[in-house]
Amino acid sequence: MLIAAAFVAGFVDAIAGGGGLITVPALLLAGATPIQALSTNKLQAVFGSATAALSYARGGRIGAFYPDRGVPAWLTGHPDRDCRLFRVQAGAN
Repeated sequence: MLIAAAFVAGFVDAIAGGGGLITVPALLLAGATPIQALSTNKLQAVFGSATAALSYARGGRIGAFYPDRGVPAWLTGHPDRDCRLFRVQAGAN
């Protein structure tokens, strides 16, 4: 089940994004904790996005890349969400 979900999520991510909507519930159904599911999803999303971006760039399907705009937003937004979840779960015990 996880392998099928990973392939479908990778296809969705490469085209439009949002593959985490497939992988996170699949990981939770497989018994992962929410932190494990989000961490695994984030790791696969980084590699999937990098691979898709390289493929599209080599094919000439995307324009210029502006790291000064996107990278700072990504660095502040995504890790913060996972850290907040960890603090919420740690406080619940």
